[in-house]
Amino acid sequence: SVDPGGVNASGVKGYYKRVWSVDLGVYSGEWSWIGNVLSSTTALNEGNWELFVKSEDNAGNQSSESSAALTVDTTAPVIADHGDVITEATSPSGAIVFYTSPGTTDNIDAQGVATCLPASGNTFSLGDTTVTCNATDSAGNPAVPTTFVVHVVDTTPPVIDAHSDETVEATSASGAIVTYTDPNATDLVDGTFAATCVDPSGSEFPIGTTAVTCTATDLNANTALSLFNVIIQDTTDPTASITSPSADTYLRGTATIMADASDAVGIAKVEFFYASIGTKIGEGTETAPGTYSIDWDTTSPDVGDGSHSLWVEAYDNSGNIASSDQISVTVDNTEPTSTIDSPGDGTYWKTPIEIFGSSTDLPATTVEYVKFYYRTSGSEEEWTEISDSQQNNDAEDDPFLWTYDWTPSSDGVYDIKAEATDDAGNTEIGGPTVENVTYDATNPTGAWVTPAADSTVHGIVALEVSASDDTAGIKDVKFQ
Repeated sequence: SVDPGGVNASGVKGYYKRVWSVDLGVYSGEWSWIGNVLSSTTALNEGNWELFVKSEDNAGNQSSESSAALTVDTTAPVIADHGDVITEATSPSGAIVFYTSPGTTDNIDAQGVATCLPASGNTFSLGDTTVTCNATDSAGNPAVPTTFVVHVVDTTPPVIDAHSDETVEATSASGAIVTYTDPNATDLVDGTFAATCVDPSGSEFPIGTTAVTCTATDLNANTALSLFNVIIQDTTDPTASITSPSADTYLRGTATIMADASDAVGIAKVEFFYASIGTKIGEGTETAPGTYSIDWDTTSPDVGDGSHSLWVEAYDNSGNIASSDQISVTVDNTEPTSTIDSPGDGTYWKTPIEIFGSSTDLPATTVEYVKFYYRTSGSEEEWTEISDSQQNNDAEDDPFLWTYDWTPSSDGVYDIKAEATDDAGNTEIGGPTVENVTYDATNPTGAWVTPAADSTVHGIVALEVSASDDTAGIKDVKFQ
C-alpha cells in the first residue's frame, strides 16, 4: 500500500481486515488490525468467502477497501458406486466394453464424473478385469478410488452348420454303410472346429430314418446340438428270371418251373404266372438260396394245350416288385395218332415187309418220331421193338408220312404195331396194329408120288405129288 499523500506522506501505518461469508451472507466480525505486515492467518470454515483489506497511514488516513474471493475446501469428492459389468465375449480377444463412468459429488464443486481405467470402449479380455476410478476436486482433494469388475464371459454356445439329410440306397437287409462329413461348428471365442456326431460317419444304418445328433462344446463348456436324418431307402427292384424250362420248350403233365430271384434287401416271395392274362400258378418255394420252384399241373382244364407265356414276379422285403422276361412254352398233353396203310392184315411177304403210313399231332405240336414193334400173332408176348426202325420227323411235317422196310429175322406170322411220340414226349398209347402178317422167305418143298421115276405110262395117267411149306402153307401146285 502506498500512502496517497505523495512526497509529504506520513507513510503506511498498517492494515485492517475482515471476512465476508458468502454462504451465510454475514461478516465474520468487525475490522481487525493486523499490523503493518500484510500477512495474517485466519481460521475459516469450509465454504465461499470474500476477504476485505484496507490500509491506514501514520496520519490516520484510511484507504478504500479491496477484496478477494476464495473458497475453503478440504473435503475430498465422493465417487458413486458402480456395479460390475457383465459382457458376452465377441471374439477370442474378448469384447469391446462400453460403460458409464460413475458420477462424483463434492461439498463445493458441482457433480462430476470420475476417470476410470481401463477406459470405456477398450477391448477387455475374456475373464475378469478390475476397473479403477479416480476423481480430484478443484481444490485438489483426491477422492478415495473405487473399483468395479468387468466380467467378459462366454456363455454363448457354438453354432453348428446345417447338415442336409443323407438319403442312401440300401445295400443289404441290414441297411447301408453311410459316410458323411461332420458339420463344422463356429464359436465366437474358440473359432471353427468339427462337431461330433452320433451315429458316426462310416456306421451301418438300418433301413428307415435314423436321427443323427451332432454336438459341439467350446472350451467354456457351452454345448450346441444339431440334428439331421440318415434315410436308408430301398427303391431298387429285385431281379428275377426263369431258369427252367428254357424258351420254346414242350411241357406236359406236371412240369417243374424254376426261377432265380435276388435283391440287396431280401426276397419276400416269388409268384409264378402263365398266359397273357396273367393267371397265377402259385407262390414258389425257395429250394436253395435265391432259387425258387413250383410244380405246374399242365393237365388242368384251365391250362389247355397250346402256346403259353411263363414269367415270375419277385417281391422284395420293401415291397418293390419286378417281373422277369416272359418265355414261351408249348403245353401238349395230347398223344399223337397214327395210321398203318401197309401191310394189311393177313398179307403174305417173301420180300421185306413194307411198313408205311402217317402220324399226326396237331394242333399243339408235331410228331417227333415213330417206332415199330412186332410180336408173334396169336400170342400174348410183349411187343418187341423192331431194331433200328425209328423214323425221325426232322422236317417237322404234319402229317408225318413214314415208310420202313422190315426184314424179320425168321419166317413167321406177325402182328405189327406203330407207335408215335410227339415233341412234348407224349407217346401214342394203343397205336394201330396189323395182324397175321406172314413173312416167308423159304421156298416150299415138293416130291413126286406117282408115277414113279423112270416108269412107262400110257393113256390117262394120274399124277400125284407131295408139297409142303412150314410157314405160309401151299397155295397151289402147278404141273408142267
